[in-house]
Amino acid sequence: MSDPEYALTQDDDEFQRLARQAAAVEPFTERVFRAAGIGHGMRVLDVGCGAGHVSMLVARLVGDSGEVVGIDREALVLEHARAQVRAAGLGNVSFVNDDFRTAELPGGAFDAVVGRYVLQYQADPQAAISVLARRLRSGGVMAFHEMDIPDDDRRRPAGPWPPSPLADALVDAIFAVWRATGTQLRMGVRLPSLYAAAGLRVDPLLHTQAMAGIGEGWATAIVSLLRSMEGVIREHGIADYDALDLDTAVERLLQDAPPPGPVGIGPLNIGAWATAP
Repeated sequence: MSDPEYALTQDDDEFQRLARQAAAVEPFTERVFRAAGIGHGMRVLDVGCGAGHVSMLVARLVGDSGEVVGIDREALVLEHARAQVRAAGLGNVSFVNDDFRTAELPGGAFDAVVGRYVLQYQADPQAAISVLARRLRSGGVMAFHEMDIPDDDRRRPAGPWPPSPLADALVDAIFAVWRATGTQLRMGVRLPSLYAAAGLRVDPLLHTQAMAGIGEGWATAIVSLLRSMEGVIREHGIADYDALDLDTAVERLLQDAPPPGPVGIGPLNIGAWATAP
């Protein structure tokens, strides 16, 4: 099986969007990792590390005596990640340009394996988790933060408020992209069963948080995400991209709602963890 098509571009605009997204969800990711027991002195593997935001978060949790190894298949995004780590002065982070499912990583087993928005892009999430479980030392922890993207409209979060045909069209296009590219849906709620099938001891506690935004911040986030999805939208004929008129979409979304602007609620974020026997 081939992996789902990755719908987002790899350029400076997307890296800036990822930074804004990371700032918004980092408190939740940190809460999940702390609850999982990730802390001082641990050696941690960050899979699908992308621009390095999770790696840098974990680096702060493990401190100078710990180590973080980030791994990603995309060389361009790793160049950006390395630059961010240098700018932050973090000496306990390194990156590997490879596929985490097949890479030979020196240094032995890890105390923890983590990831954010990674398993939804795997053709076989169960196989991926099983491979990663073998990289953990006995007693090591695995912790992932994934979205619960609905697989039908019955599970869709409530639409933006107030009702707006424009907001509906933009949000519908994003969900259509996820489906058209084969993105794994409902990944967050699948985490405990994936861990258990890999022989890990599942913690019964889950952390959840709705993705939500208000006004210009929410409108800008939606528009910038769609800009990054342009290639896939055009390739698959998901929507008339030009008719969406993203250059004026933020202004029009704000006009459709009273101050401080529309309120949008997106997919649920779910964090779950488990321990190697």
